[in-house]
Amino acid sequence: MTCIQNPATGRELELAEVHAATKPKRVVVVGGGVAGLEAARMAAARGHHVVLFEEAAELGGQVLLAARAPARAEYAGIVRFLVAQVRKLGVNVRLALKATPSEILAERPDAVVVATGSHPYIPLVPGCDGKHVVTDREVLAGEATVGTNVVVVDDVHTQEALSTAELLLEQGSVSK
Repeated sequence: MTCIQNPATGRELELAEVHAATKPKRVVVVGGGVAGLEAARMAAARGHHVVLFEEAAELGGQVLLAARAPARAEYAGIVRFLVAQVRKLGVNVRLALKATPSEILAERPDAVVVATGSHPYIPLVPGCDGKHVVTDREVLAGEATVGTNVVVVDDVHTQEALSTAELLLEQGSVSK
């Protein structure tokens, strides 16, 4: 059992209680998606001094893409909650700033958490390397131009594929 928002789900006995750090440290978190926000939140909740670097102009990462799909707007609430928490806990958030090694080292961190996301999975099917192939992320972000005949391939059974198919249906790109 897992949860996109709560890493303690299914591991409550080992992760339920948050204890203050015996010695506060300087923690740098690279990446402002849900994983980076949660890492920053937990480190700050334990009393560490936290700096979070996010290359984009806003926090939220891929969850913001998921929230663009039909009937998925509530996902943005995860981001709103975590952003409010890191602000409340005094995390130093730096947006639109690429975390280079020199930027990170300038913070003199005791620990660095790298939470820079994943890459889209492209299944190994004939034609998957064609110019006409786009990822679910490109569709959800509005970066892909698709025609009226679309095939959505999902051999790992993900929510991303279903959300993308629903969005394409809503836009009229796929026959109903």
